[in-house]
Amino acid sequence: MPAHVYECRKSELEQLKKLLAYDPYLDTSIIPPTTPGSDKPVDKQTEDEKRMAAEREQKVREALERLKQDKYSDVIFARQQYEIIDGSAFGSPDISYLYIKAAEDFLAKADEALEHKLGVKRVPKELEDKVVAKVIAEEESGNAGFGSIFG
Repeated sequence: MPAHVYECRKSELEQLKKLLAYDPYLDTSIIPPTTPGSDKPVDKQTEDEKRMAAEREQKVREALERLKQDKYSDVIFARQQYEIIDGSAFGSPDISYLYIKAAEDFLAKADEALEHKLGVKRVPKELEDKVVAKVIAEEESGNAGFGSIFG
């Protein structure tokens, strides 16, 4: 699976972390939570519970339609493999690097979304290769250590 690396100033790191953790489909300000009684079979629900469930369903349909209109609604970093790496390891103490390993079609949208939302851009190929190599080396050493525990 391909990977991309992006550069972010440490002053923007908190904004980046919020974006990475955000999933609009889990945001109850967009998709309303289930209503009381919705776990009951329909024939056991009160009229109020049925009405509230119907209202919620309408709100969910409307919210999903609005999400479809958002160009970046399907760019959900929380569902991808990513890591934030301190730039000190690469001689840039005031920089952090975002490593994302995902499908190529997601990464193309991620490039655009990160630049549009935060001004975060992909690093040059040479630096990207170094960061990716470091992440892979850390994963392999972690896996080797884990394997020796369970042998």
